[in-house]
Amino acid sequence: MVSSRQFTKRQSALGLMLAVLLLFVIWAVILTLHALAAPAQGNISQPSSASTPKQSLVATTITTRGKTVAFTYPSFFGATTSQPFSAPVLERYSFLRHQAGSWQLQVEVDTLLSSDVRTDSGYALRAKNPASYTQEILTLQGQRVYIMTDTTAATFNKVAFMVHQGKLATIALSGGLPDDLRNMQAVFMAILQHWQWL
Repeated sequence: MVSSRQFTKRQSALGLMLAVLLLFVIWAVILTLHALAAPAQGNISQPSSASTPKQSLVATTITTRGKTVAFTYPSFFGATTSQPFSAPVLERYSFLRHQAGSWQLQVEVDTLLSSDVRTDSGYALRAKNPASYTQEILTLQGQRVYIMTDTTAATFNKVAFMVHQGKLATIALSGGLPDDLRNMQAVFMAILQHWQWL
């Protein structure tokens, strides 16, 4: 038979063990919560635009359909507020890719008094300065495209001119970093290749 004194000692010992166990559990919970709340260790690396494959740059696109043109551009461009305009400007669009060395895309459609691109002041200025601009003439989807490249710019800087039924489209892409040149060229050509007059 167990005396009441021995029973009380066992109860006290059991109570003490439960108290120690409870303190241990509380301590373990506090340490776990502290570890979870601590800053995580990791590596942050600067993404390189040069390592981005060309296909991924133009894979996701947005199409803008205006009064006289429709064009497609990569979805990483965000529309910005373009300057107010009046005649001879028919449409004006402005886009920006926010990153180190931002990319700027400008699209404008103007009324052209003749069907000759040489009568446009922007084109004429570049054509009269071959030391600063080189010209390339392409035919894309049966459309003649005049591309002027600013050879004095440290970054990508190209403007395409297209004439169609008394209208002139000017598509300019500029900015970026030196590593972006190949990707920007791919984006520029994709925009031109998907150009549509309405």
